[in-house]
Amino acid sequence: MNDFKTCTNCNEKLPSTKEFFHAQKKGLHGFRSVCIDCNRVIAKKYRSTDEYKEKARVSHAKWREDNRDKHLEISRRSWANNGIKYNAIRKDKYNTDEDFKQKKKNAEKRYKESGARYLANSKPEQMEKARIRSKKRRLIDEKKDHDYARNAKWREKYREQLNLNSAIKRNELHKSYVAQCMRLKTEDLNENIYQTKKLIIQLKREFKNI
Repeated sequence: MNDFKTCTNCNEKLPSTKEFFHAQKKGLHGFRSVCIDCNRVIAKKYRSTDEYKEKARVSHAKWREDNRDKHLEISRRSWANNGIKYNAIRKDKYNTDEDFKQKKKNAEKRYKESGARYLANSKPEQMEKARIRSKKRRLIDEKKDHDYARNAKWREKYREQLNLNSAIKRNELHKSYVAQCMRLKTEDLNENIYQTKKLIIQLKREFKNI
């Protein structure tokens, strides 16, 4: 027959087993004086205090600094296994928590202004990874529809600026405009061909105005 002991927090008499109490060598019957359920409530309450959060932040930051490679490997493995779940949680929090949303916006702004994003994404290997990700994304109908709706919304928001930029490129015969007229990519347009085509367009415009 199991021995019983009383939880010092809820005063409930429970069997002295691992099902109800955590082990402790010096405790009565080898278990802690507080039952598992009460211990969870106490621990949760303590973890919500500012004192604990600050201690945890400092401790975690120190561990990440001392174990940078290990932390990176753990993060990569975790994101590989739970990336969809993490993104869903972040998206929900971004849409419901204004403080979190503003914090993310400020961090993104600082990151852009520092130039770190440009330096990271301008590396050939990163550009190739981005091209592969975009290609895979375009094959998913749900992602394709999402991107189309987002781009349409962006174009509608900046329609005036886009029209102004297009007019400037058209009037100045920008290289991207000439390439578009020739149905070529800008990087595939040879400089001599560009200058020749630019001259032809200018002559056509002059004859049209005569």
